[in-house]
Amino acid sequence: MAYEITNGCDAAKSPITPKEIEQTKITIQIGDVLEAVDYRIPAESNQQSKSGIKVKSRVAAKYPYFVILENGCSLTYAEIAQQKRRKALKNNQKGKNR
Repeated sequence: MAYEITNGCDAAKSPITPKEIEQTKITIQIGDVLEAVDYRIPAESNQQSKSGIKVKSRVAAKYPYFVILENGCSLTYAEIAQQKRRKALKNNQKGKNR
C-alpha cells in the first residue's frame, strides 16, 4: 500500500496526524525493514558527540505505541510515519524531475 501525501509540498513541515499514526499501525508488519538510529554505536566521524549511526533492522514485535526491532532499538509509530512521509516525498520529487 502506497503512503498518501495529503498536503503537497507542505507535507514535510506539517505535523503527523492521528490518522497517519493509525495508518502506520495497520500497515507495519512483523518482518518489515525499518531504519533506526542506534545510539549504542558511536558515529565514526565524530566520537565526541552522542549521535549514533543509522542501521536497518526488521520489526520483531509490535506494541500499542511502538515497535521493537531485532537489533534491540525501538521506534514509535510517529517516527515510522515520519520516515514513510520523507520517503514518499523523495519519491514524488524524483518522479517530477523526470
